[in-house]
Amino acid sequence: MLTLSWITANGQNTTDIKHIVISGRTLDESGIAVTLPGIYSFTLHRGAAGNDAGAFSVNSTPGDTLFFTSTGYKPTLLIIPSELTTGSYNSDVIMVKDTIAIDDVIVLPFRTYSEFKNTATQPKTISPETENMISNIALVRQQLYYHLEATPGEGYRFTIQQMAYNAYTKGQLH
Repeated sequence: MLTLSWITANGQNTTDIKHIVISGRTLDESGIAVTLPGIYSFTLHRGAAGNDAGAFSVNSTPGDTLFFTSTGYKPTLLIIPSELTTGSYNSDVIMVKDTIAIDDVIVLPFRTYSEFKNTATQPKTISPETENMISNIALVRQQLYYHLEATPGEGYRFTIQQMAYNAYTKGQLH
């Protein structure tokens, strides 16, 4: 029993890590807040995130290095002074823009917009067979809609086209 209590007491002797609170804001070169920065402590191996206004508050240790990241900005390091013993440390972090934001990008398979416009607005030629098919189908649908009697030839053509369409698209969602 005595040995067990000595092991427990000995196991509780750990080095005291002095924690300090690091707080501040992340800003860009022009002083505008960098929203939602990611913060990582190399000593504590823990991460945190700032808020929408760029404000942050994290626990750290003296001599620690904090790694700040945000989309569109270069990663930035903040080294905590080793002389700090307790309390808090306030520092604003300036992040440098890494990318250029572009408004809109339009990708076309043509060299210019006018070339695309000319190609897209030109009427497409339809073969005579396709024109006949379209008019026959329209006639049959009109007759079926108004409950008119279709001629045997029109009904047969419509039925065959519907059967071919059903066979071709069987098992597919429409």
